[in-house]
Amino acid sequence: MRKTVLGLAAASLLSFGMSQSGGGQSGGTDSGGMQSGGAASEPGVAAQSQTGTSLIFVEARNPGGYIATPEGNTLYTLVDSSREEVLPCEADCLAAWPPYTGEATVDADTGLDPSLVGTTEAADGSTQVTYNGYPLYLFTQDTQPGALEGQGVEAFGGFWYIVQDSGIPLKGDPITGE
Repeated sequence: MRKTVLGLAAASLLSFGMSQSGGGQSGGTDSGGMQSGGAASEPGVAAQSQTGTSLIFVEARNPGGYIATPEGNTLYTLVDSSREEVLPCEADCLAAWPPYTGEATVDADTGLDPSLVGTTEAADGSTQVTYNGYPLYLFTQDTQPGALEGQGVEAFGGFWYIVQDSGIPLKGDPITGE
């Protein structure tokens, strides 16, 4: 499954611009000083950086599952597929792929390995959540929990993939396994 970013980025930047000018942004709610916003529930509304309190494991049919926010919003990472290197997401990239930020934890019942959870400094200076060293990002075109629109998108010098519970980016389709 290979997607290109031309149409997706244009839509993301357009919706990001609309949300910045007050055009229908649905942000998060404040709970105990931590913002729990994220991917919006209506089309055309951009996701924002989301403060993490924990990660969850979403079960998929084949070959397994992937990491998401507690609200079910899919998390992605950017890699150079030919060298298996993590790539940075900066400037324009962050408009379409906001970082998942905060001090994330893994609840015991998620099936995720707590030793793989970490943080790094994001391009905007915030503390970004990582899993097995892969920085985690939301995607503005995922307009509802469980959406996987960012999987396999080619943009910003690499490919965007979901991260499996093993800590390895999944290059195929998480539903069909292809």
